[in-house]
Amino acid sequence: MNDEPNLQKRLHELRDQEAAFAPSFEQVLRGPVTARHPLWPRLTWLGAAAAMIIGAAMIFWPRSPRDELPEVSPEALANLESVEWTAPTDALLAGTNARSVPALSREIEQLLHQP
Repeated sequence: MNDEPNLQKRLHELRDQEAAFAPSFEQVLRGPVTARHPLWPRLTWLGAAAAMIIGAAMIFWPRSPRDELPEVSPEALANLESVEWTAPTDALLAGTNARSVPALSREIEQLLHQP
């Protein structure tokens, strides 16, 4: 059973079908044809202008007295100095199982050189 001529015929048909829908080389070099809506440039400028106006308003907007931070009394600061907080992971940094780098390297070397 020799399908070589039939296969070549089918491949030529497929090539012809694909060539019918393929763009010309000049069209490919020109790039894609995209229709730009004339409103987009205006919307871009409008968005940029709105961002600038909002930014300027945030900078120059008058602040109310309640927006300012309250002053801290020296007594309150003295009370904060006596507060001590430890992170839950502090035990991992300096615990009874803490090993030094040389000790860890010796253990690794021993594991690597085991028969």
